[in-house]
Amino acid sequence: MHQTTISTSGCAQIFLIVFGLFFAGFAVVWMLMAWLSGGGIVFALFGIPFVVIGLVMIAIGAMQFVARARVGTPTITVSSDTLRVGERFTCHVEHTFKSNVNAGRILLQLVQRETARYRRGTDTYTVTHEDIAAEFDLPARAYRRGETLYDDRTLQIPRQGMHTFKAINNQIQWFVRMKIEVTGWPDVVQEKELVVLPELVKEAA
Repeated sequence: MHQTTISTSGCAQIFLIVFGLFFAGFAVVWMLMAWLSGGGIVFALFGIPFVVIGLVMIAIGAMQFVARARVGTPTITVSSDTLRVGERFTCHVEHTFKSNVNAGRILLQLVQRETARYRRGTDTYTVTHEDIAAEFDLPARAYRRGETLYDDRTLQIPRQGMHTFKAINNQIQWFVRMKIEVTGWPDVVQEKELVVLPELVKEAA
């Protein structure tokens, strides 16, 4: 069995907070330098929107971090994380809530994600597209602290689906994703990446 208990989204939350601190701090320093160099208060005030953007980044990252601390980190276990196109596999999810939580919706999804990066002039753009190959609603209700949610499913990589592909500017990835929508807080998302080989599984005779 293959499982993940480490949240990649937690790293994103920390990055967002750190980047927000850097962004807001740089804007404050710029405003002070503009003021002290005699640029005038009007010129210095141009930095205020950048301070606000930095503070918003910090607030979003902090809310996501607190939401995950309140809800906890789901565990996703699969029978195999290396699969062929069209192959079936079993998935087990387990989650113990760290505090009393009102879950508005809990989803288990099989996701194919395509990411493309391209340049236009001097700018670089990244476009991400997701196809939901399968989706299941798990029991959404008020959960008490220490209560555990279990679920077992049989999933299948679609026979018409693409295999995993990773290049510099293009990627196709597969994930099992669990998303917990918490009333009043950002969603808690946990993903388990799968490797889909460029091989079609043979159908049973």
